[in-house]
Amino acid sequence: ARRGEKLSSMTPRAPAALLAVSFITAALSLSADGAPRPAPLDVEGFARASHIPPLADAAGPLPVVVVLHGNFDRPEWECEIWGEAAAFYGFVLCPRGVRTPWATRAEDRWTYGSAAKVGREIEAGLEALEARYPGRVTRAGMVLAGFSLGAILAPKLVRASPGKYSHVFLVEG
Repeated sequence: ARRGEKLSSMTPRAPAALLAVSFITAALSLSADGAPRPAPLDVEGFARASHIPPLADAAGPLPVVVVLHGNFDRPEWECEIWGEAAAFYGFVLCPRGVRTPWATRAEDRWTYGSAAKVGREIEAGLEALEARYPGRVTRAGMVLAGFSLGAILAPKLVRASPGKYSHVFLVEG
């Protein structure tokens, strides 16, 4: 893909190298004014997640890019960044985790528990997306992205669910 090229025609089954280049290209070609913004998503049994619906109107269901934030972060921060880079591909789901004990409520900072707990939160988030967007979500071609603590937890999640994610992006883990 070239800068400025329409990315809505890309398929969720794109090879890994093309997918990575396309994520970066999409981030460079979207203006700040046209960038997707995270929206809240109620997740049963967990704190509210953030998500971004896909930019493209697809005839069929689209995959999910699951994004895990870092320690002492908020899901909206990573969701906004990855939304600019990946919303052309499908849905962007950003689980919240648990409130960090090292910050005040006013600071609104979050962390994650064990990989197993995060795995359950991701599953509940996927179910919430499927309920909110009936028939538009597929679990085929899912991507897992993690920043900092999210990148530390991601390999454990991948090992716990072989084949669940087609691609994994780790940043500063």
